[in-house]
Amino acid sequence: MEWYTPGDHAWYSLVRLMTEHNRRRQADMDTCDDTVGQGSSDRTISGTPSSAPPPLILIVDDDAALRTATARILRSAGYAVVEAATGAEGLRRAAETHPALVLLDVVLPDIGGIEVCQRIKRDARMAGTYVILLSAIRTSPDDRSEGLEGGADDYIPRPVSNRELLGHVQAILRIRDVEQELRLESARYRRLFEEAPVLHVITRDQDGIPIIEECNRLWLTALGYTRAEVIGRPLADFYSPESRHALLEGGGYQRALSGKLTSAERELVTRDGRIIPTLLTAVAETDAEGRVVGTRAMFVDISARKQAEAALRESEQRFRRLAENAQDLIYRYRMVPDRGFEYVSPAATRITGYTPEEHYADPDLGFKLVHPEDRHLLQHLSEGEADWGRPVEFRWRHKNGHTIWTEQINTPIFDETGKLVAIEGIARDITARKKADEALRTTEHELRRRNRELTLLNRIISASATDISPELLLQIACDELADVFSASAVTALLADERTPDTFRIVAECQAPDQPSELGSVVHLSALPAVQGMLSRPVALRREDVSADPRFQAFAAAVGTGRTGSAMILPLLMEGRPAGLMNVVAREPGRFTETDARVAEGVARQIEVALARIGVEQSRRQLAAAIEQSAESVIITDADASIVYVNPAFEAITGYSRAEALGQNPRFLKSGQHDAEFYRRMWATLTAGQVWHGRMVNRRKDGSLYTEDATISPVRDEGGTIINYVGVKRDITRELALEEQFLRAQRMEAVRRLTAGIAHDFNNLLTAINGFAELLATSVPNDHPAHSMALKIQSAGRRAADLVSQLLAYSRKQVIQPQVLDLNEVISSMDTMLQRIIGEDIELETIPAVGLWPVSVDRTQIEQVIVNLAVNARDAMPHGGRLTIETSNVTLDADYVARHLGAEAGDHVLLSVTDTGVGMSPEVKERIFEPYF
Repeated sequence: MEWYTPGDHAWYSLVRLMTEHNRRRQADMDTCDDTVGQGSSDRTISGTPSSAPPPLILIVDDDAALRTATARILRSAGYAVVEAATGAEGLRRAAETHPALVLLDVVLPDIGGIEVCQRIKRDARMAGTYVILLSAIRTSPDDRSEGLEGGADDYIPRPVSNRELLGHVQAILRIRDVEQELRLESARYRRLFEEAPVLHVITRDQDGIPIIEECNRLWLTALGYTRAEVIGRPLADFYSPESRHALLEGGGYQRALSGKLTSAERELVTRDGRIIPTLLTAVAETDAEGRVVGTRAMFVDISARKQAEAALRESEQRFRRLAENAQDLIYRYRMVPDRGFEYVSPAATRITGYTPEEHYADPDLGFKLVHPEDRHLLQHLSEGEADWGRPVEFRWRHKNGHTIWTEQINTPIFDETGKLVAIEGIARDITARKKADEALRTTEHELRRRNRELTLLNRIISASATDISPELLLQIACDELADVFSASAVTALLADERTPDTFRIVAECQAPDQPSELGSVVHLSALPAVQGMLSRPVALRREDVSADPRFQAFAAAVGTGRTGSAMILPLLMEGRPAGLMNVVAREPGRFTETDARVAEGVARQIEVALARIGVEQSRRQLAAAIEQSAESVIITDADASIVYVNPAFEAITGYSRAEALGQNPRFLKSGQHDAEFYRRMWATLTAGQVWHGRMVNRRKDGSLYTEDATISPVRDEGGTIINYVGVKRDITRELALEEQFLRAQRMEAVRRLTAGIAHDFNNLLTAINGFAELLATSVPNDHPAHSMALKIQSAGRRAADLVSQLLAYSRKQVIQPQVLDLNEVISSMDTMLQRIIGEDIELETIPAVGLWPVSVDRTQIEQVIVNLAVNARDAMPHGGRLTIETSNVTLDADYVARHLGAEAGDHVLLSVTDTGVGMSPEVKERIFEPYF
């Protein structure tokens, strides 16, 4: 038969590698352009193998030019090449060199290429040689089918491109490498299978019968058969009758086919009839689609173990003698077919009062011995649910009626189907030990209780020293108090500051059967008797709540359920009830005076912790308010060294907290205030008074800002100034907006005046220009009045232009905006600007690349540029440089907020710069005023 054991896995690996081969071949083909059969080329082809030595390729082709071109291509790709011109020469060179691949022309002068291919494939010495047939003549599908059926591994019609040829070569060589690796893997697996130290067989399923398909060498040598005598026979032929029955009728084979790992003892029969006991492990064998087709079985020879078991049986008598004299009770209890003791040692009489014979006579005596409260443990044993191997303690009823304690270790006995058939065990009387343990536990319990009390106080103290909420602190106290005093419920209430005599339950430790009361409100005004008890720092203890109506009413109010005894622990803050703890137990008389003193200590510690938490919460709220304030806060020590600044200070000044700490506030000075200003400020502060004022400071980036400030001295309990706190509000933007608004109002007034004057003046010009035109047309050209009329018309037009400019300024004239390239406007004005500024001034224009188009009145923008150029000329009487530059800018929200009338978004910037004398601050203030 064909060896297939790794087969399916190997085949899948081959398929994956073939897929990878096709992908790589396409990549290789994409790197080449030349065509074999259409001319030769010396181009180096990519994808050259890097392994050493390179694969050897035999080219068999009677076309010398084509053969040489192909050889050059393959050598440039890194392959070793040999050549042959005829079929006979090709066969000889192939037999001598055993090439990895043969590129074989189909049409040869002596022996056809297909016959050469068939001879190579029949030669066992060239089992690893692959053949690619090439033909420019025989290219039909039938020709290709004949070549592939003749044994070729590939068939390529010509002409073929260099990259496609290399792709086919590389793909075939990759397949060759994969198949060689698979052959090695198969050989290694075969060797492992054959040399395995177990009897190993592989079966196929044939109508529910396992048929042996393969076996290893140890199977043959152990059973004395040849391979031919084993392969194809049912596995059951080599089993003993009992094992054969378990295999087929007993369901063993079906369990293996179901996919479960099967392990069982089976007997194999040798050729000469000898029985070999084995331990069988079998698993299902599947095909490529995952279908179960058989099993894989491994048999371990356990003859030595069986011999050891026989020796063990021989030692049972010796064991019995030891068991008869043991101080512990040793027994074996049979579960099937009928229950009963199979063995009970004589120690049973001393431990239980019942003799072994009485145990044999009563199958239920073992159950009757067990204390009723422990019989559920015995039931677990009988049902196979116990944790076998671990000691189990039972209470037994002695025959004379008293209770004894026993410790048992039981071992289950299962049959081959997994069914519990017996229990073997040892029981030891531990009554004396249990009494000693009980006494020790009582002592330890008392010690643990005292230690728990100390731990409770430590927990409360530790919790109060950490960052914790009042509710979490009280929850910890509830849990600890419930644990220390074994209380059925502990409830914590806090006073509601908004509603007098109202308390809210904020923490609890309730019994599992008691509903939660968290969040419930208790009105102490309805419990005046209890309210009067809460004003003293003393634990209120009642051993029997049923005898005190006041405690009964309170227990009902806080919902602690059935209450036998209770302790109420008032929590006082500044002499007033701030809360309380209620500790209850369902049994009366649970709490002692010592318990009350411990509880009082806990209450006092909780009071201290709540006070500290309150202070800490107030501090945090204040700190959060300062940190999140929009106004800058700065705190200095008595020597005016900065010890704190808030984030608003950092945002306004540009200095980080680390840069500001330790500095004197004078590092923000702008130079806008004289020494007298600061002297008066510090005189006010050192006198302990609050200073209010407005100051101008300098940011880190050098810009100035104005702020309204309030600086207050901070005194300690003795009245000494220890700190100064400054709260400042940046009003720079407000002042700027106010100034812009006032300027806008002034400009608007001027515009209105200008518009009125221009309107009236325009009416006068209409009459003047109209009559001048009538005069010019009513007299001859040589008349003296005609010349005067023309001069009147010229002056009228200049006056009209002036009126037009006045109207444009007052925004009464209709402008005509259009989309322009500002670079083009400036370029067209270059000659005119040069005449305006004169020869002593250098004109430089810097147009931006990719400048955005703008919508503007061309006449007005040209007038703006001319006006700016004239102003620049006047500022440079001795010459200089005038620079006109354009650029794209985007105005953000921050810029718009600081410039009245600006709009956020994309804009084009026109910048006119000169090297003149500049402007004084006074001139800058009035630069946008008309006619200035």
